[in-house]
Amino acid sequence: MKPLELKDFLQYRYLSGLTWAPGGGAAAFLVKEANLDKNGYDTHIWIHRGGKQTQLTAAGDETGLCWEDGKHILFPDLRTDADKKRRADGEQFTVFYRIGIDGGEALRAFELPFAVTELAVADENYFVAMGKIDVNCPDYYAMTDQARRETEKYWKEESDFQVIDELPFRFNGMGYINKVRNAIFLVNRKTLEVRRLSAANEEVNAWTMVDGKVCYCAEAIETKMLYRQKIYVCDPAQGEAVCKYGGAEYQIEYMVGYKGKVVFAGGTQERYGYNENPMFYQMDLDTGAVTLFSDNPDSLHPAIGSDCRLGRTRLAKVCGDEIYYLATIRNSVWLMKMDGSGARTPVIREEGSVDDFDLCEEEGDILAVCLYDGTLQDLYAFDKNGEKRRKVSGLNTAILKGKYVAECERVSFQFQDYDLDGWVLKPMGYDPNKSYPGILDIHGGPKVAFGETFYHEMQAWASRGYFVFFCNPVGSDGRGNDFMFMRGKYATVDYDSLMTFVDTVLEKYPQIDQSRLAVTGGSYGGYMTNWIITHNHRFACAASQRSISNWLSFYGYSDLGYNFNVDQMNTTIFEGADKMWNVSPMKYAANIQTPTLFIHSDEDYRCPLSEGLQIYTSMVDRGIPTRMCIFKGENHELSRSGRPKHRMRRLNEITAWIEKYTK
Repeated sequence: MKPLELKDFLQYRYLSGLTWAPGGGAAAFLVKEANLDKNGYDTHIWIHRGGKQTQLTAAGDETGLCWEDGKHILFPDLRTDADKKRRADGEQFTVFYRIGIDGGEALRAFELPFAVTELAVADENYFVAMGKIDVNCPDYYAMTDQARRETEKYWKEESDFQVIDELPFRFNGMGYINKVRNAIFLVNRKTLEVRRLSAANEEVNAWTMVDGKVCYCAEAIETKMLYRQKIYVCDPAQGEAVCKYGGAEYQIEYMVGYKGKVVFAGGTQERYGYNENPMFYQMDLDTGAVTLFSDNPDSLHPAIGSDCRLGRTRLAKVCGDEIYYLATIRNSVWLMKMDGSGARTPVIREEGSVDDFDLCEEEGDILAVCLYDGTLQDLYAFDKNGEKRRKVSGLNTAILKGKYVAECERVSFQFQDYDLDGWVLKPMGYDPNKSYPGILDIHGGPKVAFGETFYHEMQAWASRGYFVFFCNPVGSDGRGNDFMFMRGKYATVDYDSLMTFVDTVLEKYPQIDQSRLAVTGGSYGGYMTNWIITHNHRFACAASQRSISNWLSFYGYSDLGYNFNVDQMNTTIFEGADKMWNVSPMKYAANIQTPTLFIHSDEDYRCPLSEGLQIYTSMVDRGIPTRMCIFKGENHELSRSGRPKHRMRRLNEITAWIEKYTK
């Protein structure tokens, strides 16, 4: 048995974008792989047909796909030097290529005069496209060539300046978004005539087709995004979109067309605030009346953590008389279904995570990308009842062959009135008569959850001789609104339940040396790491990643600060500054004795670099051992989708720091 190396993630394959062809017969999906030479990722389109998988494209830049019909796929790409130069010069356009699934080269199909983020077939006459527009120049796509060149010249002259007059003015992974909107377009499939449906100032959040009509939700932003959308309906043959629901009461996560109505997952946030689990509602296309469809109590976000995913996930799909959707239930992501009465039934309910799925009436199987059995992603097939599971691909099988992968040993424990879940990974070569160091890993969120899914960093540390342990403290996802509701409770029940877990693990596994413990976590896990080192000295060292240290500065600097901060702290910065300061690790930084490494990215707008710098500076000022590693050009997703060399450096930095103080 060989150890799993830190660098082994460079060989992993990440699956996403799973889509059956119209009428079935074949499914397409995307496979991403790290490319160390270009310090990025290659993405290829693969086909699943007849129980086998074959790679369809080879260029490596096929970042999306759209079935044009049952035999042909469209995908965006820049394949010529001329197109690459146009893009470099600032021109906004998207080139689509067409490839047949039975073989042959990909050929240039058509070009659209805007930055397309999603393309789908609406019917035999139209595509629906999502794309980016500038509110100050919303009709760029309709301009003459000369007018576009003049606009591009202006943009280039203005590129050294950034004017902001909105909230949020920047967003993690997207940069500055002031006056940038997601817009929805109709594209005539024959003439390629483009028609924008959404107003210039509207941010489109989701869309679907209902009986041949395009339905979408959008919010008009004046100065501040409120995360409440109206719903619009457009008959492509008639042209204009009409607002059918103008109440703007719901934050809409997604929508599907179901039996002539729009069914959407939405929340008013009146009961549980920002993190409230959405319920299902339906809107009548004629009257615009919105009524409750299902009082869903579950999280509709696939929230089980892993650092082995890349790509988009399908959240819901209508098949026949039922709506299929993903939900986080306790420690797993399940596939659920809902009938016309709103009754909800589990379909795929195994330990692990359904990361993507698709099904169609012509096929007998549900096809899914899953993280199961302590392994990496692969394709699985299930019957319509979610039974008779079959692993139908082996794209990642050889990568882990002969490698040590620790079993997730469940550790259940009591905290107050809760029965909580945690897990322990034993070190490679475990001998019960020996002593080992240990690492506590804390998830983000806090409305996220750990489960029995493959987590590369934890498995790599287990291979290096560590007990690794992790849990779902109070505030985690998967157990309903009451359990996750942390408004005004930060650094109380969450911290106490984490420390109870540590005590439980140390009692159950006396082989863990209590003098050689490390703690790490990212985002909320970084915040909790900061809180731990300011409130106890039980850990020999810590690695705080993309953290929060000061809720006051977080309010004005994070892309979510003005709403997430206020909601979670249950006060405003004007009325409750003391309350925010009292749960800020910076207030207690003088207590720190634990050697701590800080990991941050300079383009992380979720938990900004300034959060780590504050607490790092306080430690250097007091002579406490510390180190900070700043990743340039990375954002909040460094550990999951950062450039391969940066992900490797991050793992090396954390591991070296922990080993310095625990071995």
